Amino acid sequence: MRQRRWAPTDAPTEAPTESPTASPSSAPTDTPTESPTAAPTGSPTAVPTDAPTESPTDAPTDAPTDGPTDAPTDSPTDAPTDAPTDAPTEAPTDAPTEAPTESPTASPSSAPTDTPTESPTAAPTGSPTAVPTDTPTDAPTESPTVAPSDAPTEAPTDAPTSVPTDAPTAPTEAPSEAPTQAPTETPVTNATVFPCNLSTPPLQVIGVAGGYEVKILDVLNGTYTDYWTLPFSLPASPYTKMNAVGINPIDSIAYGIARSGGLPYLVRFGPNVNNASEMWMEYVLKAPSWSFAGTTDIHGNFHVLDQAESPALYTFEDIHQLIGYPTTGAALLTDYSAMVPSYTYLGPQVSDIVPLRADLEGTSSKQDYLVGAGYSKVLVIGYTNNTDHDHWVLTSSPSYNDAYGAAWNHRDLAGDDHLYFSANSGSGVYELVDIDLTLLTATMVQLLPSLVTSNNDGMNCLLSVVPFTPTYAPTGLPSEAPSEAPTAVPTEAPTESPTA
Repeated sequence: MRQRRWAPTDAPTEAPTESPTASPSSAPTDTPTESPTAAPTGSPTAVPTDAPTESPTDAPTDAPTDGPTDAPTDSPTDAPTDAPTDAPTEAPTDAPTEAPTESPTASPSSAPTDTPTESPTAAPTGSPTAVPTDTPTDAPTESPTVAPSDAPTEAPTDAPTSVPTDAPTAPTEAPSEAPTQAPTETPVTNATVFPCNLSTPPLQVIGVAGGYEVKILDVLNGTYTDYWTLPFSLPASPYTKMNAVGINPIDSIAYGIARSGGLPYLVRFGPNVNNASEMWMEYVLKAPSWSFAGTTDIHGNFHVLDQAESPALYTFEDIHQLIGYPTTGAALLTDYSAMVPSYTYLGPQVSDIVPLRADLEGTSSKQDYLVGAGYSKVLVIGYTNNTDHDHWVLTSSPSYNDAYGAAWNHRDLAGDDHLYFSANSGSGVYELVDIDLTLLTATMVQLLPSLVTSNNDGMNCLLSVVPFTPTYAPTGLPSEAPSEAPTAVPTEAPTESPTA
C-alpha cells in the first residue's frame, strides 16, 4: 500500500492540491488553495486566498484578501482591504480604508479616511478629514477641518476654521491672522424650520382677531386648515400688522414684513428652538418700507415692493445670515431703513408677488423673475444676480376685476415652475399661463373655488410639486357627475347637475 506524503514537494504544483499540505511549499502555487495552509508560505501568493490564513505572511500579498486576517501583517498591503482589520497595523496603509478601523493606527495614514475613526489618532492626519471626529485630536491638524468639531481642540489651529466652533477655544497667545467669518457668542436665530417637502400644499397667512394665522389650503375644495398662530404679542416688541411672507429655501424658515411701533421690519418666525410647542418671532432688519407684496426667491433673497407714489423694488440678500432679536430696539439690529431701491419701475399695483424661474425671453436658459397680478394686469420684473432689471406690464384674460392677495410657486416633475393666485373676492384660485413678453399677454385659468379673504398673503415651499391636477380643456362629452372645479372653457353639452 502506497504511503501518503505529509511534506510538500520541493517545487509547487501548477495547480494547488484539493486540501493544503501540513506545511507550506517553499514557493507559493500560481493560484491559491481553496482553503489556506495552516501556516503561510514564505512569500505570498500572486492572488490572495478566499479566506485569510490564521497568521499573516512575512510580506503582504499584492492585493488584499476579501476579509482581513485575525492579526495584521508587519507591513501594510499596497491597497487596503475592503474591511479594516480588528486591530490596526503598526504603520498605516498608503491609502486609507473605506471605513476606519475600530481604533486608530499608532500614526495617521497619509490621507484621511472618508469618515473619521470613532476616536482620534494620537497625531492628526496630514490633511483633515471631510467630516470632523466626534472628539477633537490632542493637537490640531496642519490645516483646519472643513467643518468644526463639536468641541474645540485643547490647542488652537494655526488658522481659523471657515465656520467657527459651537464653543470657543481658550484664547491663543497671539491673535489669528484673520478673524472668523461669524462670531460664536450669539446664534443667528431661535426660530426653527418649516417642515417643507415635495408634497407641501400652498399656505396662506390670514389676519385674525389678535394676530395672524398660517393656514394650509385644501386644493380640492378651497378651504383652510389652521397650522400656526402668531399673536401680536409674540415678539417682545409686539407687532400690529404683517404681510409679504415667504419661506426661505436656504434655511427653510418663514420671513415676512411686520409693522411695530409704526415702523416696518423684516421678521423671522417659526416654532421656538428651545420649546417646539411655542412659537417664536424675531426682528431681522429695519426695512425701508412697509409692503403687502414680498417673497423669497430660490437663491435665498427677500424681495419687497414699495408701491407708493414711486414704485420701487428692494432686495435683501443672505437674510439667513442675519441675527434676529426679540425687540426692535436691539443695538445690533441690521438697519436697512435708508436703503437705496434695487430697481424703480412704472406698473400696476399688485397684492402679492411670487418668484419664477423660466425662459420667457427665448434665451434657451431659465432666468429669474418676480410676478404679481391684479385687476387684469400682470407685472413681471426680470433680474440677473439682483442687477440688470427690466419689467413688463401684461394684460391677462379672461378679464377678472380681482385683487390676488396670495400667490404661490410650485414645480412640476420636469422642474418647471407654475404660478398660482388666489382672489380676495372668493372667485377662485387661478393658474397664470401663456406669459408672452412680446405680445404682453397672459392667461388666467380658474382651478378651484376659494374663500373670501382680506389681510392675507401666500406662502409656500418653493421646491414642492404642483398640487393641482385638473385638466385645462373639457372632454368631448360631459361626465356623469360634475368636476369639483369647472374647466377653463365650457363643455359642448351641460352636465346633468351643476359644478360645485
